[in-house]
Amino acid sequence: MKASLFGASLHAAPLALALAVGGCVLPTDTVHERRIGTLDLDNSSKSSFVVPPTAEVGEEFLVYVTTYATSCARQGDTKVTVTGLRAKVIPYDVELRPASGGGCGGMQRFIHSGTVRFDEAGEARVVVSGWSGSTGELIELEKTVIVGGEESSSMNAK
Repeated sequence: MKASLFGASLHAAPLALALAVGGCVLPTDTVHERRIGTLDLDNSSKSSFVVPPTAEVGEEFLVYVTTYATSCARQGDTKVTVTGLRAKVIPYDVELRPASGGGCGGMQRFIHSGTVRFDEAGEARVVVSGWSGSTGELIELEKTVIVGGEESSSMNAK
């Protein structure tokens, strides 16, 4: 009896694995390079992150950021720092490429998430930093979150 992987012969396993990881088959001498993510490919895709319009003091919420990378990249981590009413979010992707050179065709996108919590009420800013694929420069995108506290909620209820 032939061994199988998801119902396919093991002879087809390398092809199935390559297709499952985006069709990019890399040699064993692959270099992994952690990079700040690319936020846009052209001027039309700059609205690549989502935040809630409001949050409560001390309440955690998620920020979603879309990055774009080659077909041989993998989604990396997301760094979040909060100072007062300003949160900075930096998505990272890991570019995988052969040490001997060459590249990967095709593009893919990753949706990163980061947890933000503001400990004071007011108009907060969430700033996402990343590369612009259209200009090759580091850019910052910004959105506002209105952070309310228990006092402001109880005043609105009266």
